[in-house]
Amino acid sequence: MGEKRMHPIQRITLAAVACLGLAAVPLAAQEPSPSPPPAGAEHHHAVVAHHANAMQHAKALHHHAHTSKAINKEVAKEHAEEMGRSVDAAEKHTQALEKTMSESEKKAHAAHLKSIHEHHAQAKEHHEALNKELAKEQPEPAKVKEHTAHIYHHVSAAHASHTAMMRKRGVREASPPPSPSPMSSPSPQ
Repeated sequence: MGEKRMHPIQRITLAAVACLGLAAVPLAAQEPSPSPPPAGAEHHHAVVAHHANAMQHAKALHHHAHTSKAINKEVAKEHAEEMGRSVDAAEKHTQALEKTMSESEKKAHAAHLKSIHEHHAQAKEHHEALNKELAKEQPEPAKVKEHTAHIYHHVSAAHASHTAMMRKRGVREASPPPSPSPMSSPSPQ
């Protein structure tokens, strides 16, 4: 029963092909470079971040007002400040985004842009009413709850219109950064 042995040239050829195949794996595993995003994509991503921040603070303050008999004014004012700052920043970035759009894009997205601006304006109105309520010596939890619910609703609606517009323009959602490698992290000392 004779074993069939490979000729040395066959072994070398097989080894070379295996090495080339293994070397190609990292290249194939890499993602292709993304196509350039449309103009103003950085503003889209900023709007998303500001909407998320405003909604988180509205949700937190609404929960506090719903579960407490008395409002902690210091905490409530912090939440209100952040909501107002984020809605203002989202509106600023929406306006900056519009400046990067061609006239045909503005026309194509007019309904979304109108909705975003209107919901930002309504969120600002409720934010002003919330601040007036929080300026009182003892703010009423029911009114704080009502205004934060309206702020959340309007920012959420603006976010939905903005997301639809992003999708139509082909702007991808921002990806989270990869985990840092253990070797690059400074050691705590």
